[in-house]
Amino acid sequence: MGIVGKILRVRDLLTEERPLRMVWRVQRGGAVSHLVGTVHFFPYKFRRALKRLMESSRVVLVEGPLDIGDLREVARRGQEPAKGELAGLLQAHDVERLRAAVKSPGWARKEVLWLLPSGSSKQDVVEYAIERMRPWMAFFTLWVSHLEGKGWIYQMDKDGYDLAKKMGLELVCLESLEEQIQTLESIPLERIRDFLKAADRWSKYSDHYARLYLQGRLEELLELSASFPSRCEQVIDRRDRVLYHRMGKYLAEGGALAMVGTPHTRAILKWLEEDGFSLKQIEVS
Repeated sequence: MGIVGKILRVRDLLTEERPLRMVWRVQRGGAVSHLVGTVHFFPYKFRRALKRLMESSRVVLVEGPLDIGDLREVARRGQEPAKGELAGLLQAHDVERLRAAVKSPGWARKEVLWLLPSGSSKQDVVEYAIERMRPWMAFFTLWVSHLEGKGWIYQMDKDGYDLAKKMGLELVCLESLEEQIQTLESIPLERIRDFLKAADRWSKYSDHYARLYLQGRLEELLELSASFPSRCEQVIDRRDRVLYHRMGKYLAEGGALAMVGTPHTRAILKWLEEDGFSLKQIEVS
């Protein structure tokens, strides 16, 4: 590694910025766009890489709206009567594993995304989520609280959304908030139950996921996350075609940056290639 490389490495370590490798250059004719597979929460940030991609873009495509009002509506809908659906599926030892895994009960309140009781303790958050939240909301609240306790404090999708607005780029949401909530409601209860029961394995899983994402190893990452609750037909397979259909014209015109959850990229890349686009996975730093 030369002196410049060493300087850049030190800079990244100090700023927690990392090169982005889960990105593809998409071209047909003279029209060039980019597709990014995103992570919702991560221990490192990719703001510099996203800014570089946006500097050559005219429009940014994201899965759905991410303004604070929209996020609060998701939180409100996630706490509509859940009828104790999860409470009857978890044993006492499952709950204790969740308490051990949830290291940071204040995350949601601090970010004003979820409406947790003021002054919640770790025990309160676990019980409140299981007994009072919709199953999908309980899952995400406990999982994200676990991640925040590990230092996963950066929100890649939100960073991209906010940066596009700041740069004055056209911002297109590929789905409405209502469509996204309907999708969350469709996650099978059994997948949520099984994931919550495996809370003692969350830390190892998230560490492995982070390594694969940083290395841009898509297929291995998808294999690792096959049992994640939202990696199901209702959330991924059915939406892949919708997302691709709605982003198609922008990618064909060029100058588009499409940001979608990494699990969606495999099918989208396949369809892009079938539709005559040339693809190249690249690194942006």
